Formats: sequence, C-alpha cells, structure tokens
Amino acid sequence: LLKSGALSHRLTIGYGKDICSVIQFLHDYGKIYSDMKPDNVMIINNSDASKTLGADRRISTLKLIDFGAVIQTESGIPIQYTPEYAAPEQFLARHLDERTDIFNIGATLYHMITGRKPLPVNDENQNCRSFSERFIFDKKDKNINAHLKKIIRKCVENDPDKRYPSCRELYRALEKAEKQTHIKL
Repeated sequence: LLKSGALSHRLTIGYGKDICSVIQFLHDYGKIYSDMKPDNVMIINNSDASKTLGADRRISTLKLIDFGAVIQTESGIPIQYTPEYAAPEQFLARHLDERTDIFNIGATLYHMITGRKPLPVNDENQNCRSFSERFIFDKKDKNINAHLKKIIRKCVENDPDKRYPSCRELYRALEKAEKQTHIKL
C-alpha cells in the first residue's frame, strides 16, 4: 500500500488501532515485538466484505508477520531492529520494554500518514539522532490531522518516560483522533 504513497487519516488510524491491539496482546503475555515496521504488516483484502459494508469502509484485515525479534519483557535485550523504525534504546543496546514498541508503532504511523520512511536512528557518524531530526512534518504534510501528528510525536519521543505507557493508552488516543474532525476555513 505504501508504494503508492501516504494512507488516508482514516486508514492510518484504523490500522494503528489494529496494530495496538496485537502488540498489547503480546505485552499481556510478557513479550516485546521490538521490530514493528510496515514491512512486518500484511493487509489481506476481503473482497466479499465490500458487498456488505460498502466501498467507503475498510474491507481488509491486518496481520503481523516476522516474530523473530520478539523478546521476553524481563530480558529486554535487543536482538535486532530496523534503523528507520528503531527507538534510541535499541540503537544504544539498552533495556527494552513496552514503550520501545510504542516508539516503533509511532514510526510506522509516521510512514503510513506521510508516505516517507523516517530517518535511521543513527547518523553517518554512528551518533543517535533526536526524534525531531527523524520525524519531520513539512509543508507537504499540512493536511495531516493535528491530533494524529501530536500522537506520533508523543510515540517517538527519545525519552521512553514521555511516550504512551501502553498500547491501551495509545489505542485510546487514536480513538479520540478518529472522532476529531479537521475543518478547513
């Protein structure tokens, strides 16, 4: 889907909520996904649903793949990561927790809504980039809902304590953003 450009506000939030549900399930069982990125999300179309739901409804199912990087919460030791979607603690080989997945989800939402990959966590000198350097909303992104931008920025904070504490909290924030209307005067 992302090869054709950015997703709509509605689809980004819908898929974001689906991702939160799956990742929260893993967290409830003491696991950290640790490699959330668009390449690990499959969208399965259900053509039969279009007849009953109508063309304006999401008629697909989201599935996560590649559970090779899943780790136990108590170990929290990074195994692998994708630089564009990695949290600073992954790059710095620090202890991971649920908030690492929140960062990865935020990076994935950024890619979905802008159509662009974030910059890698490390620069050419192997220094850790700040989130403000990696996740830039520019003039082309002026139509992106302000509530969704705020959610993404909170997810991708360098400091894990400033991120959403759980996927449940992120899910609730996405629900609120879904209800917000964007009116242009």
